[in-house]
Amino acid sequence: MIDGLTSPAWRGLSLAALEPGPALAVLADLDRHDRTEAGFALGSRFEPGEALRQILRQEAAGALFFTVWSHAPAGGAMPFAIGGFSPVYMPGCVAGALLARDHRRWRRPLARLALALRVDLPGWARARGVDRIEARCWSSHPTAPGLLGAIGFAREAAVPRFVNDPAPLQQFALLPGIPF
Repeated sequence: MIDGLTSPAWRGLSLAALEPGPALAVLADLDRHDRTEAGFALGSRFEPGEALRQILRQEAAGALFFTVWSHAPAGGAMPFAIGGFSPVYMPGCVAGALLARDHRRWRRPLARLALALRVDLPGWARARGVDRIEARCWSSHPTAPGLLGAIGFAREAAVPRFVNDPAPLQQFALLPGIPF
């Protein structure tokens, strides 16, 4: 478990430091819309191994990434998402990212994750001096805007499009010091 994310909302879920094997398993089975969005963000066709290499390079430069696990009541666990925070252009501001397996198949664990993050993320961020978490999503993604809203992010603006896609990005922010 990542320090500070400990409310009862995490029941059935856990976070662990990013490890290549579980991360690659998630990336190889990514939701098709997350895969498309990641390809736009990477500026190329999405390839799981290359995406993992880019994530590991970001970690080496100071980003924090983790794997999200879903635990079955009868035992056993499976990684279903990768999340992370990267420092951006100003102190106290980070960019957040979340990539997950098929959002329909993993709907319940994603909903539990959104609730757990809504409960614990603001305090976790404030304890680390983070005053703003930014997130962007592809406007054509059918579930990402709702998931960001469920976590507590507020939509701020439409931003000019990704390369090769006419749809704009949606810019969201979570301001941990301001109740939502």
